[in-house]
Amino acid sequence: KNKLNNKKVFSHLTKVEITHLKNQDGHLVTLETLDQPSLLSKIAKIFLKNEVSIFSARITTLGEKVEDNFVIMNEKSGTKINQNKQKKIINELKKL
Repeated sequence: KNKLNNKKVFSHLTKVEITHLKNQDGHLVTLETLDQPSLLSKIAKIFLKNEVSIFSARITTLGEKVEDNFVIMNEKSGTKINQNKQKKIINELKKL
């Protein structure tokens, strides 16, 4: 067996979680994936397309691994994001 090939396949998994922030109308988006060119631009386009504003961001790159956290909210109302839109955002981010 070639351990390098197994590791490469396993390391391509992208993890995305969205959790509601207590005492706020925002949501915390946690994204773990491999680094790639224009990653932040691609993430921003997904948020823009879904009419979501980024309130704050923490971007961490450790070698080829990226761990990004964003606090987001509904762009128009400044309120929390409904379940359907959350699922759509998760699915789009997982395709990165």
